[in-house]
Amino acid sequence: MAKVINPPEYNHVYLYLLGIAFMVLNKVRHGIMGYKTPRTFATTEIERSVDYCINVVNQHELQLQKYTGTNNPFNRKKILEIGPGPDLGTGFCMIAKGALRYTALDKNKLVSQTPDIFYEVLLKKLKDFPNYVNAINAFKTFKRKTNNSIIKYIYDPEFKFKEIQDGSYDMLVTQAVLEHIDNIKCTFQKIKNKITPNGVLSNLVDASTHTRYIRDIDHCNLLRYSDFIYNMLKFDGSPNCLRASQYEKIFKELDYKNINIVPNKITDSVYVNKLKAHISPKLKDDDTLHILSFYLLAST
Repeated sequence: MAKVINPPEYNHVYLYLLGIAFMVLNKVRHGIMGYKTPRTFATTEIERSVDYCINVVNQHELQLQKYTGTNNPFNRKKILEIGPGPDLGTGFCMIAKGALRYTALDKNKLVSQTPDIFYEVLLKKLKDFPNYVNAINAFKTFKRKTNNSIIKYIYDPEFKFKEIQDGSYDMLVTQAVLEHIDNIKCTFQKIKNKITPNGVLSNLVDASTHTRYIRDIDHCNLLRYSDFIYNMLKFDGSPNCLRASQYEKIFKELDYKNINIVPNKITDSVYVNKLKAHISPKLKDDDTLHILSFYLLAST
């Protein structure tokens, strides 16, 4: 069941100006420092990082169990993850649950941020997983950078996917990544060719405002601005403003099958009705405005 978020009430002008102020600050900060913090906590928080990865995989597993009707949806699967963030923890978790192979592809080279102690703590917590030994062996070969490692990392800043052979993966998993892709249609046209026929996709999409503090009081603040203003103030890593219905439409146009939108977090009707008075007319009739985050599941 989706978690319901009830934001406090604030004046629209205040929220509008506050959003612009934070966008300007973030644009300057990212322009100077680059994109380095995909999560809301530091990579030095080892226990928190480990628990985060395990929880991400467990939640995808739960959604895939319902979607595929199988108890272990990762078993014997070759899995591709787009945008793993600062570590490959989710990959080792899925290997420990039975996956045959895991490849992570990212446009931002962030994995060097995470120290080896993270993987040591993670692997200890995976000892009760059915294929724990495979995860241990995968870590050893990955660290030696051998060609036979079942864990692979690809740095692909332009999302060209040239290093991935067509039809080489059974499953795609992403966590809070789709909202950072500007051209969803183009990207998922390429991805479709990389997944086997009847392959499965599980994507957690965070469609709310990403700016800290504002996201707690005005979850859809990013919808208050014209395309001109938002595009002028966006930076690499800004969300794309698409709603659940728009993702669904794009996936249908690409001929993906069995598309499911499963709300993860939603907001109340009071907030949505007030928001409608201050957003683009093309979104006012969108019946998925209340969905703040959701799982998008589909098959090829």
